[in-house]
Amino acid sequence: MRNLNLIFNKLYYSKLGASQRDLDESFENFNKQIVGTVFDNKRDYVTLPMAKEKFILKVMYPGLLVGTGNPHGSHKSDNDINMGFSFDYVSGQPFVPGSSVKGMLRSHFKERTQAVTELVSVLTQKDNVDVKALEEEIFDGKDIFFDAVVFDGDKYGYIMGYDTITPHADSVKNPVPISIIKVMPDVRFEFRFKLTDGLLTASEKECLFKELLMLFGIGAKTHTGYGVLENADDVILPKEKPSVEVVYKKNNNNYKNGNSYNKSYSQNKTNVNTDERITCPHCGRRPYKYNKGGKLNTNCFYCDKPIN
Repeated sequence: MRNLNLIFNKLYYSKLGASQRDLDESFENFNKQIVGTVFDNKRDYVTLPMAKEKFILKVMYPGLLVGTGNPHGSHKSDNDINMGFSFDYVSGQPFVPGSSVKGMLRSHFKERTQAVTELVSVLTQKDNVDVKALEEEIFDGKDIFFDAVVFDGDKYGYIMGYDTITPHADSVKNPVPISIIKVMPDVRFEFRFKLTDGLLTASEKECLFKELLMLFGIGAKTHTGYGVLENADDVILPKEKPSVEVVYKKNNNNYKNGNSYNKSYSQNKTNVNTDERITCPHCGRRPYKYNKGGKLNTNCFYCDKPIN
């Protein structure tokens, strides 16, 4: 898959000094590449043998936000993404840093002590566990929290999508939408740990972490529904092909209204020549030709360069 970190955090602003039209087109092209990236488990999944305890959780609607506090956004174009995101520096894949996993779990021990106590009792059938001592053992001891990585994409293989948030800072002024990217619903993440036996066994700690993540979620804006996780298996199913090639469309009305990316492309088959597929001479992919505005558009969906 593409190195999304390279695209989003370096190449994205390579034309910052260009004309407004070139800057708009540059942002739109990079946005297409980000939301059009396909994840393949056999090729892109990153293994980690030293992680002895691990489980897989699936992102639920509306998606997952991580790294939104990272600097991003020039405010020079409507196409610009105005909030940061966490991409691994080497692989370029979205990930949840191990420090974030650890911090989120520790916050539950501090802020939801009663809920953690009850959960420990239910999971282990032990009523005398000192949760405070357990917190110190887990978070100040030898237990290791690794980054959570993508295990598989959605049913089409996509992992990233486009969305907007609309903060209402003033009750009498129209809000200004903020363009963001997110991990798409149905994307599966593998959470990884190296745990030790103590007040709880390593397997009991693993079960506790899993339940806490499913109960309270992870990432940014969990209070508005983002970051909800659900138990998932490790079965890799064949990917479906969209009825219409998925393409980021800045001028789509759904896009302007702030709907999520997977709903923001046209499903009108009458404007698509589905019988013709051609190889792009620039990137080697095989995109559909399609009609846009009544004219045949021959730009590649992936690299946005003219096919012929």
